[in-house]
Amino acid sequence: SAMSAGRISLRVTKVVAGFKTSASSGDDFASIMSTVSRELGWTPGSATVLLLAVPRDDVVVSGSKGNLGAGWAASQTSGRILLPRPSGFTGPVTAHEMGHILGIGHANTLQCSSGAVDAVRSGARFADSACGTRGYGDGTDVMGISRYSQPQLNAYLYEYGGMGRGDEIANLGTPSASA
Repeated sequence: SAMSAGRISLRVTKVVAGFKTSASSGDDFASIMSTVSRELGWTPGSATVLLLAVPRDDVVVSGSKGNLGAGWAASQTSGRILLPRPSGFTGPVTAHEMGHILGIGHANTLQCSSGAVDAVRSGARFADSACGTRGYGDGTDVMGISRYSQPQLNAYLYEYGGMGRGDEIANLGTPSASA
């Protein structure tokens, strides 16, 4: 709520504890969420999120590849989140997946094997072919790789996601020399 200047807040409206599903821990994330959504009768709606937390840390979900969570947006304010393993990362992962539901992508970084600093050309190609993006690369951002003590959104994603009042980020122009 504070990060969005009061425009976004969360509240729990219903908890279903001890729910037994026909989904299997061997199913992939999307299958588990589809099955549980159907069994609960959950449908996307304005400003609604279904959060499924698997309450056991020994469950290995097929296809998770070490993921601590997954999210699916149904609209810009509705979606589903799966948290397959409770851990110290549960808070940051939930915030990360909520970011996806709100339309925010991953905080990647530029990686150039040539050591060059580069900018995107039209068509999303880099001028230097030795450059590419490293997914989740911004470890200082909640939309990057998760950390126990998670930071906030970087300025670009903060502005892109429509957070805050709109006057918190100052455009200082383009640097003309090293500083």
